[in-house]
Amino acid sequence: MGGQFWAVYVPPTLTGSNFVRAVLEQFDITHRILARYPKTFELALTAADVRRIHRQGKIASLIGIEVAN
Repeated sequence: MGGQFWAVYVPPTLTGSNFVRAVLEQFDITHRILARYPKTFELALTAADVRRIHRQGKIASLIGIEVAN
Protein backbone atom coordinates (compact mmCIF):
# COMPACT_ATOMS: atom_id res chain seq x y z
CA MET A 1 0.00 0.00 0.00
CA GLY A 2 1.44 3.35 -1.01
CA GLY A 3 -0.93 5.65 0.79
CA GLN A 4 -3.61 5.79 3.43
CA PHE A 5 -6.28 8.37 4.15
CA TRP A 6 -6.96 8.94 7.85
CA ALA A 7 -10.53 10.20 8.28
CA VAL A 8 -10.95 12.41 11.32
CA TYR A 9 -14.59 11.68 12.13
CA VAL A 10 -16.71 14.16 14.06
CA PRO A 11 -20.39 13.45 14.80
CA PRO A 12 -22.81 16.02 13.36
CA THR A 13 -24.32 16.53 16.82
CA LEU A 14 -21.25 18.48 17.91
CA THR A 15 -21.24 22.20 17.28
CA GLY A 16 -19.16 25.25 18.11
CA SER A 17 -16.26 24.76 20.48
CA ASN A 18 -17.21 21.10 21.06
CA PHE A 19 -16.82 20.46 17.32
CA VAL A 20 -13.45 22.22 17.22
CA ARG A 21 -12.23 20.34 20.32
CA ALA A 22 -13.23 16.97 18.83
CA VAL A 23 -11.48 17.74 15.54
CA LEU A 24 -8.29 18.81 17.29
CA GLU A 25 -8.33 15.71 19.52
CA GLN A 26 -8.74 13.45 16.49
CA PHE A 27 -5.89 15.20 14.66
CA ASP A 28 -3.73 14.83 17.78
CA ILE A 29 -4.45 11.09 17.97
CA THR A 30 -3.58 10.67 14.30
CA HIS A 31 -0.31 12.58 14.70
CA ARG A 32 0.57 10.47 17.76
CA ILE A 33 0.07 7.27 15.76
CA LEU A 34 2.29 8.61 12.97
CA ALA A 35 4.95 9.62 15.52
CA ARG A 36 4.81 6.22 17.22
CA TYR A 37 5.45 4.33 13.96
CA PRO A 38 7.85 6.53 11.95
CA LYS A 39 9.31 3.56 10.07
CA THR A 40 5.84 2.68 8.77
CA PHE A 41 3.94 5.97 8.33
CA GLU A 42 4.74 9.53 7.33
CA LEU A 43 2.44 12.52 6.96
CA ALA A 44 1.90 13.56 3.33
CA LEU A 45 0.70 17.06 2.52
CA THR A 46 1.24 17.02 -1.25
CA ALA A 47 1.23 14.56 -4.15
CA ALA A 48 5.03 14.89 -4.24
CA ASP A 49 5.12 13.82 -0.57
CA VAL A 50 3.08 10.71 -1.40
CA ARG A 51 5.52 9.71 -4.16
CA ARG A 52 8.60 10.40 -2.01
CA ILE A 53 7.25 8.54 1.02
CA HIS A 54 6.18 5.57 -1.11
CA ARG A 55 9.66 5.38 -2.68
CA GLN A 56 11.07 5.19 0.87
CA GLY A 57 8.95 2.09 1.50
CA LYS A 58 6.63 3.80 3.97
CA ILE A 59 2.89 4.45 3.89
CA ALA A 60 2.02 8.02 2.96
CA SER A 61 -0.62 9.26 5.38
CA LEU A 62 -3.12 11.95 4.41
CA ILE A 63 -5.62 13.38 6.90
CA GLY A 64 -9.08 14.80 6.30
CA ILE A 65 -12.19 15.68 8.30
CA GLU A 66 -15.37 13.66 7.87
CA VAL A 67 -18.69 14.91 9.18
CA ALA A 68 -21.73 12.70 8.68
CA ASN A 69 -25.07 14.39 8.08
